[in-house]
Amino acid sequence: MKKYLNEFSETSLYKNKLISILLIGSVIIASIFIAIATDTYPLIGFIPIGIAGLLFASIVFIHRPHLFIKAFGLFLLIQLLIANNFGNEATLIGRGIKNAEEVIILLCLTLLLLGKLARGRALLKTHIELPLLLFIMIGILSSMINDVPPFIGLTQLYLLVKGLALFYIIANLSINEEEAGSYVRFFGIIAIVILALGFLDFIAPSHFRAALGNVSFIDWRAGLPSINSIFIHPGIFGWFMAFVGLYAFAFLFVYGRPRFLVLAILFSLGSLLSFRRKPLGGIAGGLLVGLWRQPIRKKILYGIIIGLIGISLFVLFLPKIETLYQTLVKTYIAVENPFQIARNALYFKSVIIANDYFPLGAGLGRYGSWMS
Repeated sequence: MKKYLNEFSETSLYKNKLISILLIGSVIIASIFIAIATDTYPLIGFIPIGIAGLLFASIVFIHRPHLFIKAFGLFLLIQLLIANNFGNEATLIGRGIKNAEEVIILLCLTLLLLGKLARGRALLKTHIELPLLLFIMIGILSSMINDVPPFIGLTQLYLLVKGLALFYIIANLSINEEEAGSYVRFFGIIAIVILALGFLDFIAPSHFRAALGNVSFIDWRAGLPSINSIFIHPGIFGWFMAFVGLYAFAFLFVYGRPRFLVLAILFSLGSLLSFRRKPLGGIAGGLLVGLWRQPIRKKILYGIIIGLIGISLFVLFLPKIETLYQTLVKTYIAVENPFQIARNALYFKSVIIANDYFPLGAGLGRYGSWMS
């Protein structure tokens, strides 16, 4: 780890003029990209401030990459809440915050590639390169055939692959067991704080969201408020709780410590109180797969324990769960005209679009709205 960081630091801003020039150029290009992509041309006036901030981020990423990734991960969790406090799309700052991760990921990927190039090292192969290249080629070809404007096609392509770009950045960072443990502790503590704030949101949603600067709308389901916590939508909270809860179950299966069972149940309860169906289905599916991969003794032991807890929660929340699924049927299934429901119309229409533009699709960004 120390050897890797020492070698990486040798190509830092202070010791390599070529890297410095390319870095500053990439920052300027990235700043202009924000201005154009968010349709806020006055933002170009903030380029000097943006350069200073991104140069600082670059130095931290070069010298302390894991510290940077942790800070960036925390930012991603609270990004939309911060943007909401700054007016979201109504202000330049709000728009800049909502698009910040795209520029940061692009910057870090550029630094990673330049660092590898300067040291003459090959990138780590992650087995996604060939499928990703094929996907990009199909997307570009489809966009050309369907006359998608180049700017729309390129920006949509980046939005599609930015998550994979972040994965690629992290995969190419050297890490040891101690550093991996620090990630678990760091994000584990953050997850517990988010869960605790979620319970406060459940108890007094109006006051909690006003104090936090969150969205004021409360989605009441079965007479109870859907939890947002620090997120702007209960669906995000439900997904995050399910995601962390499955990690807690995985730690339970591996280490067998009771505290992981307690954490797993609490996170699962948090996901349940978001009153979103897909995260609950994800927890159930993940648990079944996890139990299936365990030795027979663990299958029986954890199957009985988790089954009893699951049945207890199901019985406790049965009236609310029943109301939740009755609402689902009334809203999306047992309706006179399914096409009057936006979600149904999008599902049905997507099949028609796929058939009309088979096999290459309609092009990148052609149906790229947030609703799509």
